[in-house]
Amino acid sequence: MINQNESIGKKFIPLLVTIVLFSLSTALSFTDLTTPFFLALSLGIIALAVCTYIFMAQYFKQLKANSIIARRSEALLKSGMDCVLIFDLENKPVFISPSIEKVLGYMPEELHDLDLTQFVHPEDLPLALEKLEKSLANPGVTIKSRTSRVKHKDGSWRWVEARMTNFLDDPAINGIVDNFIDVTERVNAQIEMSEMNQKFQLAANITELGLWHQYFEDQIVVWDDKMYEIYGVKRGEFNGLPSTWLKFIYPEDLEYVKDIGRRIANGEAFTHFDFRISRPDKSVRHLRASAILERHPDGKPKRLIGTTFDITEEKQQIVKLDLLNQITKSIALHLDIKSISQVVIQNLEEKLPVDFSMMLLFKGAINKSGLLLLGQCSSNLLREQEIKLSDLDLSVDKSHLFFENKSLYNGDIHDSSNELFLLLSGLGINSIIISPLVIGKQNHLGFILCGRKQKNGFTQTSQTFFIQLGEHVSLALQQAELNNKLKVAYDDIKKTQEVVLKQERLKALGQMASGIAHDINNAISPITLYLDTLIEREKSISEKGTKSLAVIQRAIDDVRETVARMGVFYRKSQNQINFTPINIRELFNQVIDLTRAKWQNIPQQSGKVINISTQVDDNLPILSGIAGELREALTNLIFNAVDAMPNGGNLSLRARVDNGQTHPSEMILIEVSDTGIGMNEKTKRKCLDPFYSTKGERGTGLGLAMVYGTIERHEGNLHIQSTLGKGTTFILELPIHKNGKSNIKPAIMNTPSEKNIAYKILVIDDDSVLLDALVDILIDEGHRAYGVGSGSEGIQTYTSCMNSDSPFDLVITDLGMPEMDGNQVAKNLKAKDPNAKIIMLTGWGQRIKELGEQSEAVNLIISKPPKISELREALVEVQSERVN
Repeated sequence: MINQNESIGKKFIPLLVTIVLFSLSTALSFTDLTTPFFLALSLGIIALAVCTYIFMAQYFKQLKANSIIARRSEALLKSGMDCVLIFDLENKPVFISPSIEKVLGYMPEELHDLDLTQFVHPEDLPLALEKLEKSLANPGVTIKSRTSRVKHKDGSWRWVEARMTNFLDDPAINGIVDNFIDVTERVNAQIEMSEMNQKFQLAANITELGLWHQYFEDQIVVWDDKMYEIYGVKRGEFNGLPSTWLKFIYPEDLEYVKDIGRRIANGEAFTHFDFRISRPDKSVRHLRASAILERHPDGKPKRLIGTTFDITEEKQQIVKLDLLNQITKSIALHLDIKSISQVVIQNLEEKLPVDFSMMLLFKGAINKSGLLLLGQCSSNLLREQEIKLSDLDLSVDKSHLFFENKSLYNGDIHDSSNELFLLLSGLGINSIIISPLVIGKQNHLGFILCGRKQKNGFTQTSQTFFIQLGEHVSLALQQAELNNKLKVAYDDIKKTQEVVLKQERLKALGQMASGIAHDINNAISPITLYLDTLIEREKSISEKGTKSLAVIQRAIDDVRETVARMGVFYRKSQNQINFTPINIRELFNQVIDLTRAKWQNIPQQSGKVINISTQVDDNLPILSGIAGELREALTNLIFNAVDAMPNGGNLSLRARVDNGQTHPSEMILIEVSDTGIGMNEKTKRKCLDPFYSTKGERGTGLGLAMVYGTIERHEGNLHIQSTLGKGTTFILELPIHKNGKSNIKPAIMNTPSEKNIAYKILVIDDDSVLLDALVDILIDEGHRAYGVGSGSEGIQTYTSCMNSDSPFDLVITDLGMPEMDGNQVAKNLKAKDPNAKIIMLTGWGQRIKELGEQSEAVNLIISKPPKISELREALVEVQSERVN
């Protein structure tokens, strides 16, 4: 066709040129060449020729394009898989594509003038005619018919899938177009698959397997009857959607099942995977599933074919064995009675599982109070119904009616008259099983009760298990009670050992500290004396300076008292402690002032902020105690709290009354809390031990030991509450001495203005700084004071003045001196002058008084560092003895 069109085009061009030349020659014969008419005529003829050429060129171009389309269509009809038939109202073919030979084995010309319905299978003919009628009634609409069979030339039947369109109204076609394709292989494969599925279904029914199919394209899940049985639903209650299927999955297993599904869809193979489902009746079942992926020819996922098997009984057997093993392990681990009971109840409710579980131990059977333990689900059921199980009388006298040394099973408790059974029935429990806890024949410990909402919910196997469970638990409880008694005895021994060990450590610490105390006392004695002088005599000091001196004096007093306690804090004082009234609010303010540099100034230098707050309850009684010791204890606790907050934080001091809530008697509670790093259990247990520190080289390990000693001397208790990362609270429990009286002697209010009594005093001390300070202070007080640096020199000086007109009125001597100590000096002086008045000034003064080691040659002992007021009192007291 294309070649023919090209040939016509080539012949048309010479013809066009001939027409143009003929027209020009004719015009020349009748027209003058020079006239305008001739020129116009010539141009018109040329234009006509050009237009004619263009029109013809477009025409032949379209003919060529149509020819190409026709050739392509012809190729598709010959080589394509689809067959195309166009037939008239008499079902006779008007057009048959060549591909009919591939489908039915006929050449197109063999089918002309034949009625095509004779080739349709008799069983499929009614439906084919029905589709034809529908096509005739809907011109231009494509009607898809279901798969049907047509007869091949060799006599076999081929499965075809057809689409029919009515084009009778189209003059160009004037027929019904039937486009069909051979699907015989696909249909045969489906039939084969269906037969295999039937066989597989039969095998599944025998093996209790549930079969399912999940189609990816249609997003539909198909279950067999066994699947409905496994999932506990009826047909019609499952809509076949994958999302609905997932709603059955136990919440904790949902993500796991989704992940398995994704991995199978990606081609990963799984022999099986286990998961749990929650049935509509609230029961939990354990399932095991397997699945294989079927793909389309192009590799895309088509469907999952899987099986599911209920393995609940198998799992429960494993759980039962595991529970018995755990009970055995609890015996080996020496768990207490409550822990064993919790192991049993928790496993019964979660893993067996049951809908209600409780364990009752009778009062006096194991311990005095007995024990009633419920599972979490059981507690929730009772809470929803606002029922308290404790309201029931579950004493041993009534409970023994449940059993006689054997388990009791009731598959339907609705008709029971038992009070407990009626309660459980009201909670929806229908079947129960009770296992007694018995040792021997008469020793009833209690019982375990489990219930399920299903009637007859416990099988014979379960009943056997509960008998074994009761025996195991009974043995475990008996063993736990023995372990508990052994543990109590062991703890008593251990506590005694710890107390003895702690006392020995503290004693050793005190002995070492006593030597240090002497040197410290010597060092701070001049400070104390000169500070007292400044405060009393220097009236020109500003108010701020006076306040600062008072703070320093209070700090020195605390150091003085601390050093005095260093040798005795490991034991209670043998003598009566001089308690004085203490205003806790003032005590807090003093401690905050003393420690301000630690919690405010130093942290601010590094950009850290520590906020400190105090809270003292209204009407808090006055505390009786030793102010210096408590001030020092709080100072140590604040220092520790600041060290525990390297990045800043909050520190609070609180005082309140405990009206017998945590202690039999009324106590004042002082709490020091921080928001620091906190302590672990090991640190909490050891932090009060001497020399134990977590601060490395910065810490001495004595701060909290001193705090502990202070609270012990105040007959109080020290408690520690701490959580890692959250902070620590120290709670000081101090008793309220409502009827207590201070046994402090009233101070003798002598002042420097009393110039009427002046003494000649010999001062003996090997520390030149302290010696000079004492001499200066005594001279300022109006006395005549002379100082010497050794005991032998002091005896010589005293003796030389004995027979003079001006003998010494009294002697002040140190105790610890080289060559000759203070006791030796006192004995020598008494031997020479029985009336000699001797005051001993020593850093061991408190210890000597408490141990009763004062020499008979010594009239009075003053502890270092001395205060001016103490010197005045001592001089008055000693001289009053001389007068008497």
